Amino acid sequence: MECLREFRDVSGLDVNASKSSIFTAGIVNYELDGILARTEFTRGEMPVRYLGIPLAAQRLSVSDYSPLVDRIANCISKWTAKSLSFAGRLELISSVIQGVECFWLQCFPLPATVVDKIHRLCRNFL
Repeated sequence: MECLREFRDVSGLDVNASKSSIFTAGIVNYELDGILARTEFTRGEMPVRYLGIPLAAQRLSVSDYSPLVDRIANCISKWTAKSLSFAGRLELISSVIQGVECFWLQCFPLPATVVDKIHRLCRNFL
């Protein structure tokens, strides 16, 4: 807590304990209980989403990638209603869909099944 007090004193910003949680990995329960007792934070459960990306202490399952696939499917369903040329559809896929896919790939490798689902959605849209 001393670190948080120093941060508050230097920056003028205060941590809102009601909006904050502690996420841990590889820590025994009695140590975590001690930390929670000294702070007013709640214990957060993994996986948690940060900037749209699920963070977890272990390897993500294929179901953890469903927000990515759902987001891409949602974009494509909105675009399908518009009468776009082949070049327009191709440009949307290369700029938007592949951009989202690259953002996720910067964080961790995507399973082959997820990549196949994304490519299938794109092929069907074209």
